[in-house]
Amino acid sequence: MTDLVAGLDTSDDPRSPLRRLWGYARGHRGRFLAAMAVTVLNKLADVMPELLIGVAVDVVVRRDDSFVGQVLGIESLTAQLTALAVLNVLVWLVESASDWVSHLLWRNLAQTIEHELRLDAYDHVQGLELAWFEDQSTGGLLSVLNDDINQLERFLDIGAIEIISVTVNVIFVGAVFFAAAPTLGLFAFVPIPVIIWGSILFQRRL
Repeated sequence: MTDLVAGLDTSDDPRSPLRRLWGYARGHRGRFLAAMAVTVLNKLADVMPELLIGVAVDVVVRRDDSFVGQVLGIESLTAQLTALAVLNVLVWLVESASDWVSHLLWRNLAQTIEHELRLDAYDHVQGLELAWFEDQSTGGLLSVLNDDINQLERFLDIGAIEIISVTVNVIFVGAVFFAAAPTLGLFAFVPIPVIIWGSILFQRRL
């Protein structure tokens, strides 16, 4: 889309597609932030059951001295497990609801931006000189107006959720690792820079 919609560039850095998208969709930033917030909430709720399992094991092993017993002041083993069960149900409800809302917000946002971008791209084409069309193929033009914009819609509909989920997962799980067992967390995260560096190197050689 670089040549076709150059007039739509709203960023000082055309080499950054995400910055250009953020600038172009300035009228929808509130919806962006809402969708991102719900996605973060969904991911946090998604990893909570695993933490609750660890807390339940702590309750069974340590009983009155467990984390739940100390924080909530509940001494009975049955009462502690009941509280965890209720909390687990609430977490699953939040996870299910936030997952549905997250996908709904991103899908609506993606389709709105896709529609507006296609209209703007078409208007931009209408204003181009006839000489420009002599150097362009019809297939390439239709590919930009249809396929490229569809790819952007798929990115907002699916890719944005995946990026946010992975980021939140790494930060949250990493924080838990370092809080519970710093050495284990260090060994778990040491390979990540090497993997990132290898991925970038491999991509540049393609």
